[in-house]
Amino acid sequence: MAKIKILPESLTNQIAAGEVIERPASVVKELIENALDARAKRIEVEVKGGGQQLIRVMDNGEGMDREDILLSLERHATSKIATDTDLFHINTLGFRGEALPSIASVSRMALLSRRRGDLSGHRVTIHYGRIKEVLETGCPEGTVVEVRDLFGNLPARRKFLKSYSTETGHIQDVVEHMALAACSVQFIFSNDGRGALTTSAGEKLEDRLQAIFRLDHTSSLISVSNQRCAGACTKDRITLSGYVAKPEINRASLRSLCIFINGRFVRDRIIQHAVLEAYGSFLMKGRYPVGALYVILPPAGVDVNVHPTKHEVRFKEPKLIHQMVSEGIRAAILSRQKVGEPKTAETRRAREQYRQPDKSAYGGTIHQTQGLFSEEPLKAGVSVQEKASPYAGSLPLTQPSSSELRLIGQLAESYLLCQSEEGLIIIDQHAAHERVLFESLKSRLQKGGIDSQQLLFPITLELARSEKDVLSGHLADFAALGMEIAPFGGETFVIRAAPAILAGRDIKKLVESALAIMASAGGSFLDERLLNDILALMACRAAIKAGQLLTVEEMESLLQQLNACPVSSNCPHGRPIRQLYTYYELEKGFKRK
Repeated sequence: MAKIKILPESLTNQIAAGEVIERPASVVKELIENALDARAKRIEVEVKGGGQQLIRVMDNGEGMDREDILLSLERHATSKIATDTDLFHINTLGFRGEALPSIASVSRMALLSRRRGDLSGHRVTIHYGRIKEVLETGCPEGTVVEVRDLFGNLPARRKFLKSYSTETGHIQDVVEHMALAACSVQFIFSNDGRGALTTSAGEKLEDRLQAIFRLDHTSSLISVSNQRCAGACTKDRITLSGYVAKPEINRASLRSLCIFINGRFVRDRIIQHAVLEAYGSFLMKGRYPVGALYVILPPAGVDVNVHPTKHEVRFKEPKLIHQMVSEGIRAAILSRQKVGEPKTAETRRAREQYRQPDKSAYGGTIHQTQGLFSEEPLKAGVSVQEKASPYAGSLPLTQPSSSELRLIGQLAESYLLCQSEEGLIIIDQHAAHERVLFESLKSRLQKGGIDSQQLLFPITLELARSEKDVLSGHLADFAALGMEIAPFGGETFVIRAAPAILAGRDIKKLVESALAIMASAGGSFLDERLLNDILALMACRAAIKAGQLLTVEEMESLLQQLNACPVSSNCPHGRPIRQLYTYYELEKGFKRK
């Protein structure tokens, strides 16, 4: 007797369902995709008990007649592809014909549908893969799918589900992703009878993003666009569009970075890496950007048939996609408007009502308050009094010009207080100088190398074997950074010269920290992010510190140099440089509003 047996259809359906239907959110995703493929303009999702008790998805799409309803419950029955070549030119969200039979095999499902133009519709009831009844009935045009007791016939699968609130959270994520994928469609989502999300059909993408990402203002978003030719064919283009939030608006995970390929939400590491590379030092470690990015490319340029859930794709030209996304976002961030809180109606009214004080009351010039500050200059190697900024005018300014910022003074020998047309701006002097030095070091490195200074007494460096191997292969790279290091026998090296900007600093500790960064990243100086980390480390060590008293001239010079930086919202490690307290906030705090 043969040991190998053909599995019964009910069992194969359950196995297929295990691949497609992982949790209640998977059901919602598949049903919404079907609704969008049916050209629905209104989709309503209702869940109870985290989707385990009830999932109901209603749409006003094209609907189905009796024959199509029954065929849709058969595995691999679909209207979206017909030949093997169609698999490489997919323009719909669904195409395998697995969703409905998979859902029906693990739940008690009812499907009600009426095709556009028909006088009546049909209702089909299925219990765990078995059709119970087929009835003709009156109903609105479109389709309604009710799923009850999900995994009721698979107790082991139910045990792996999380709490109701956790599963509901996953469902809401799916609805929000779909809402971002189709702004022309109205979405209504309710959980246990309470409204959780309602969008308007045809609303602007930035308005929908503001609501879904819970942003205070649409002005917190930066428009992104870019395009490339797909391969050698100039007619086929790859386009990038969407919005990302300003760097100061970020999250603790990548969940708020939504990526759409030809209208399909995906989790793609190539694009995620490109986005993180574009943000670079604008974000602190452990913080991630917010945004929605839309990549449109010829269907033949992407394979969506990689994973049962279709959350993963494979690009024909991944390097081209990566470059286009990284460059597009980087350019958008660098060209953004002045950093600070958006000009809300309250801010504008407060500014209009705010009466500028008579300059004669304080002499009209900041230099008359010079006696408030120490005349002691900054220590050698950390002066902000550089002759010229190498980046002035090279990129659009991201901060107000010096004429728009009036220096008030220094607070706690750590912060610069400034007045702008928006209100009070507080600048972290260490973070600001760190950004200035980082941009200076980066510019000098690109022009041939960072100036070094011979040490009066060379410094010996004892390393572990692994560190020795890393350093030995990058001595020339360290030399370009202004650090002249040579082997001294065994695992010992000698440091003969250090960057001039780091005079008086602990250069030995700097080299050790740089090696630690390289070891943890597992990369080389050819990796831009790794190189930026080392330059940020150098800038941090050389920058003026909190608690350091500055003269008026030094503060003015720092503001001017910061103003000339391509980006001046964050230090190289991602910490914010400035905080704005608007006139509206100040007057509200003093109960004037």
